[in-house]
Amino acid sequence: MAIFQLSESQPATAITGFEAEQSIADFARILSEKNLPFSIITDEYSEALLPYNRHIIDSFEHMPFPVEVVVDFTWGPSLCDLTEGALAIAPNITIFSSAIMTTATYKRMVFDDSNIINFNGLPGLFPQSTVVELAPALDVSPEVASFAQRYFHSLGFATEMVADRVGMVTPRVLSMIINEAAFCVMEGVSSAADIDTAMKLGTNYPKGPLEWADEIGIDVIADLLEGLKLEYSQERYRTCTLLKQYARAGRTGRKSGRGFYSYDNKGNRLEL
Repeated sequence: MAIFQLSESQPATAITGFEAEQSIADFARILSEKNLPFSIITDEYSEALLPYNRHIIDSFEHMPFPVEVVVDFTWGPSLCDLTEGALAIAPNITIFSSAIMTTATYKRMVFDDSNIINFNGLPGLFPQSTVVELAPALDVSPEVASFAQRYFHSLGFATEMVADRVGMVTPRVLSMIINEAAFCVMEGVSSAADIDTAMKLGTNYPKGPLEWADEIGIDVIADLLEGLKLEYSQERYRTCTLLKQYARAGRTGRKSGRGFYSYDNKGNRLEL
């Protein structure tokens, strides 16, 4: 895979996000390895962020260099509220948003025609993937879309340009597989462990669907399915009640210590 340099002066990146400390830390590690300038703006300071403490600031106004790229790991229907602050300082920045419950085009409308591109930055899944899906908002210029590809190529990722749709491609497919597996558990068809074992042995999946649910976050999967149902109004996106109940009970997976499986305080899975 070719690695492309963006320019002689690499763009400065601000990484933002609420309740996504591990994703922020993962992206900070990649930028550190590439010796690229970045700062972190978040509301939580978990152990995962300790190696990058000197990069943490409290607002865009305190960026040590002009911000050119924002990578927002806020999960939910919108962008991080801090994005407004970034746009106030630099209206032409490029924003990569992992909040794929809504389209980049919708966000572009809300944020006054800013350069917004959705990417498949699901917590727990990114950056385990070597391919980043990019979904530019409609009417984002070809130059900005090309810059997005070069930016992720420079970090060592392959890229796929996909249509600007809720859920994009891989997250939508994976969430639906997880949903069907959750229905099987809820209806007593099989246990979570047996479903995951069957999928790994039968389809060569690296992880079973319910292992992925715990890894990504059951609340994230439930929110994504709700976003798909709202966007498409199709019965196939009906969220399994078990996923919603687990999310309501705080059984969100590895990050909470309990989901379809149980975990110790270091995130290691406990055997039954």
